[in-house]
Amino acid sequence: MPQLGFTCNFLSEYFYYFAACEVYLKFCRSLVLDEWIYFLKNEEIKDSFRAKGLLEVKEKLDSLKLPTQEKQEYKRYLENLRYQNSMMDSNYNSGKIEGIMEGRIEGEKVKAIEIAKKMKAAGITNEVIQQVTGLTKDEIDSEL
Repeated sequence: MPQLGFTCNFLSEYFYYFAACEVYLKFCRSLVLDEWIYFLKNEEIKDSFRAKGLLEVKEKLDSLKLPTQEKQEYKRYLENLRYQNSMMDSNYNSGKIEGIMEGRIEGEKVKAIEIAKKMKAAGITNEVIQQVTGLTKDEIDSEL
């Protein structure tokens, strides 16, 4: 059988890429482990570290290394942030509820006007329309 100049077939290419992926994954896993081991030995986290969870640990470690007065200021700062977030959440929720209520009231008003128009078209008096819909005489006159 003549050689066509190809040095590998499909299966060997697949195996090569699979093996390369396995090597890369092992490298990544060992890199993460190395970063954690470095942290545990030296109580230091370099800015270049990317292991999962190390960023949170770095923030905590940095806050623990602060002098006492700065720790207290940092704690107050975090409490203020939590308070602001809580206020924003509660304001958002109360605003949302208020908006829903306004929408319902406006919807009821629109529905009452529709009913009043139909009643007026049927020849019903304004006094009866007022009693049924709850609209005032001025609202009935201006809308109809």
